[in-house]
Amino acid sequence: MGLFFTLQASAFALSENPPEKVVVITGASRGIGLASAEYLASQGYIVYGTVRASSNTEKLDDACKLYPDHLYKIVLDLTDEQQVTQAINSIVQAQGKIDVLVNNAAYVLVGTVESCTIQEQIDLFNINYFGTVRTIQAVLPDMRKHKAGKIINIGSVSGIAPYSPWENYSAAKFALRGLSESMAASLSPWNIHVSIVEPATVKTQEMTKDPFGTRLLQENDPYAFIRNYESEDSEGMDPVLLGKLLQKIIETETPHVRYQIGAFAEELAKSVYVDPTGDAAVQSNIEYYKSIGVLPNHP
Repeated sequence: MGLFFTLQASAFALSENPPEKVVVITGASRGIGLASAEYLASQGYIVYGTVRASSNTEKLDDACKLYPDHLYKIVLDLTDEQQVTQAINSIVQAQGKIDVLVNNAAYVLVGTVESCTIQEQIDLFNINYFGTVRTIQAVLPDMRKHKAGKIINIGSVSGIAPYSPWENYSAAKFALRGLSESMAASLSPWNIHVSIVEPATVKTQEMTKDPFGTRLLQENDPYAFIRNYESEDSEGMDPVLLGKLLQKIIETETPHVRYQIGAFAEELAKSVYVDPTGDAAVQSNIEYYKSIGVLPNHP
């Protein structure tokens, strides 16, 4: 399959004084991704924001003009492994390294496991889970080479506790949580830290525009009440708060495995997790794996 990503030409001008932190954020055309990319660029980070070819990128384009030396747009299909690998390698070539990968891109499919077709559920996982896996696979060789790096996956409250009737979306976020917590142990010998951020509702998320499962679209659809549900776009937290949390994680030498943001997410985590940070469980895994020789002390 042919390569289908584009970057601004200036993004590949190797700086004489490489920046201290280079950040890649997926899904940067709107919402959390856009707000975080713009905020981190304003703080002096070199930020590459990925978007789909079909995305409306006017706001990101404006932000790139506002921070021409710190924010760059990448048009990239996260379902294409070749595109992902080549894009990541090009950034490494230009900047010398990637310090932080933020996996934010997400596809929300509203509906139950019964009301969504198998293909619709596969498409959701292809972005929400395997899209994340592809970017991680692409960035890890360089991070291991430098024995440093941070991978931050954007989860959700729907990955903490069941989130009916968004069953498929919830399943993908649970999978992302399991992936993050497992990687936090296996990547520890290379000083690569993995965190998952679990936010409550964010103000810019437009749930009323998310697609619905089509398997039972008929007059007697038992799940019609889902389509009739209307959410208020004004509800939720300011997405800039996510950007500030990302900066905190980036600048923390040893960040937690799990972070919640928003009162609802924090309270939910306290009711579900014995340790909301996840640190104790991951450290226990690290110690056990080392004791049986699975993890090396110094790779």
